[in-house]
Amino acid sequence: MLRSPYLFTLILLPLWTLAADAPSRPERSSRGSSAVQGAPPPVIVVPERPIVGIDSARTRGSPTAALAIVEFADYQCPYCRSFHVGTLPKLEAAYVKTGKVRYIYKDFPLPNHAQAFGAAVAAYCAGAQGRYWEMQDSLYAEQARLGRALYTELAAALKLNGERFHACLGSDTARRAVTRDLNEGRRLGVRATPTFFLGRIEQDRVVIERSATGAPEFEGFAREIEALAR
Repeated sequence: MLRSPYLFTLILLPLWTLAADAPSRPERSSRGSSAVQGAPPPVIVVPERPIVGIDSARTRGSPTAALAIVEFADYQCPYCRSFHVGTLPKLEAAYVKTGKVRYIYKDFPLPNHAQAFGAAVAAYCAGAQGRYWEMQDSLYAEQARLGRALYTELAAALKLNGERFHACLGSDTARRAVTRDLNEGRRLGVRATPTFFLGRIEQDRVVIERSATGAPEFEGFAREIEALAR
């Protein structure tokens, strides 16, 4: 069985924590940050709560929902697959499809998972042809087979334009899109997958109120969502 290097973290850390407890301030260098000798350092504005941008192409739920669940995940992570197969359908039925919560997916491929980055690129490239969620579902369902051969097979099953899909797989645009998510997760202090952020939607961003590392059960999500909705 595939084991996660974060098993003990999942057991020992509390599941839901205040977002203010998460690292959100940039590290400061002892050498200073000014490029010009004697010039004042740039002003850095740090919000009271960390924020996450919303990419409408990878968001499920009503645009008028007040709350959002943001997941940073890795296609090769067994705990991510468990969440997508078991917990996410329940959250969608109770909160996403009822217009209360938007669900937002972000890529966070771990360096010790050799196929994770490529799988994220494949999902992005399917999304470029309007089949992001279908590709995502298939990638988690076929997690044990991740690799170029599977992506070609799934692209054919989804009736994607094969030439466009394979050109996208090798493109800098796709790689940059995955890397943007990865950098955003690092800024928020993400170190393990899946990591979840729960917060309030303000225009095109989510102001984070709670975070959890690991895979909380549906009841844990429901408790936190109901508490924020009051």
